[in-house]
Amino acid sequence: MAREITTGQIRAIHTACSRQGIDDETYRALLSAEFGALSCKDLDRGQASLLLDRLNGRRKRHPVRILTRPRPKDRPAPPEPLPPGIARMASPAQRRLIEELRSEIEWREGPAGYETWLRRNLGIDRVLTTTDASRAIEGLKAMARRERAS
Repeated sequence: MAREITTGQIRAIHTACSRQGIDDETYRALLSAEFGALSCKDLDRGQASLLLDRLNGRRKRHPVRILTRPRPKDRPAPPEPLPPGIARMASPAQRRLIEELRSEIEWREGPAGYETWLRRNLGIDRVLTTTDASRAIEGLKAMARRERAS
């Protein structure tokens, strides 16, 4: 038979909920969904320990993410980190922005001015990755600002 939850665990659960900003309705929904309980007093010591790990952000036993607020639909989730040595290709939106900025600038060297600028300032022959694109976009924005100011 499972051992009963302790008063220390009950206090810790309520403290963790208030620290995380979890309201009573969300807390009850979590208890019901995860443990089939209406109150933390219905949990045993093991379940209480698991709940505390989840509330405190520790993922030792079973990875579950508790969201206190839903992510806005207009803001996508951040991309997963890539393994070392792997890069993301520049997005179509980044490529369009580069082309727009590139067309705003009067290149001294003529049509090959952009490629010359890439080699001299960024050390690349062409934009391939998101990192290259970000660096190019920031550099082109600065050049366009200087050109507008003069």
